[in-house]
Amino acid sequence: MYSIQVKTEINLVKPSFWELNQPTYSSLYRTLDYLRDSQVRLGDIPLFYEVYENDRPAALFPIVLFTRQSDYPPVDPHLIISKALGRTSLIEEPVAMCVTFFGLGCPVSINGSIDWEEVLQLVKSNLYENYKVNYLAICYQSPVDDPFLNYSFTDTHLIKIPHKEFGLLDLRKYTSYEDYFSRLSPKMRQSYRAEQRLGMKNNVVIQRETVSSQNTESLGHLAAEVYRKYGNEVDPVRLKTFAENTTASYPENTGFFTAYKNSSLLSYSMYILNNNVLHMKMFGRSYELDHYQSYFMVVYQAPIQFAFQKGLDFIDYGGGSGNTKKRRGIDLLMSYAYVV
Repeated sequence: MYSIQVKTEINLVKPSFWELNQPTYSSLYRTLDYLRDSQVRLGDIPLFYEVYENDRPAALFPIVLFTRQSDYPPVDPHLIISKALGRTSLIEEPVAMCVTFFGLGCPVSINGSIDWEEVLQLVKSNLYENYKVNYLAICYQSPVDDPFLNYSFTDTHLIKIPHKEFGLLDLRKYTSYEDYFSRLSPKMRQSYRAEQRLGMKNNVVIQRETVSSQNTESLGHLAAEVYRKYGNEVDPVRLKTFAENTTASYPENTGFFTAYKNSSLLSYSMYILNNNVLHMKMFGRSYELDHYQSYFMVVYQAPIQFAFQKGLDFIDYGGGSGNTKKRRGIDLLMSYAYVV
């Protein structure tokens, strides 16, 4: 009934598989352009499993093989699989993961109802026979992206564990930015106003720019500072390259909210606009220069105002800084990882 074909290059994937992308607020992570950049920089080997049902495209699994633990801390399939198996020590064998760079997962595209038991057995058998991989991790950002949610497995051992919280601001709950602002706590509204006054007093300029106006090497270093602040070491070159490649893929829909004092860049946030969703993808801050709370202006105030002006539906804030997001009216949703 089902069959698979494995492609080692994304450009070899049959075009009709990109039409399977489900229209959710995570659809960005299943697009050809996003995956083209994402997969080649996460692990060791990018693979694309085309699933056919009687020669009809049924699902696409973009998979990355990790022969060793990831050097990009936010994506660590060895750790996810070890936790799912209840191991106290890190699994050392090669593993596979459906994952995207700067995303929480969500890469599997589907077409209609699927016998997941049969499909997963095909994928797993191929991974073992060709790459000696025993475990596959599949992450989903929310239930709207989870094809297994209402499926009952009988023979397949599928382990589901909480993965990470991520922030999502549902703009459809508000009539305007003023309505959003009015629903914040009195203390948070006071903080917003204090941030604005501090910036104005010190001549901090907040603006929206394209990547062509930026020094991408500086962007990478400032983003690495933010990661370091929260306990992760990420190579600035990896971040710089992401900014450059993303802009090349989405030239009309990628931009930056920036904060300057004189000619010095204090902080910034990078966004990708896709399918009426503003995806906040990279944040940078000079902790040496930014004494003016400009970081919160470019990460929260400016993007939220912009999203209301554009009539967008959601802002995807990704993982991390949960308490800060919650205070600013952003919902925290749990994502999940399956290990099979």
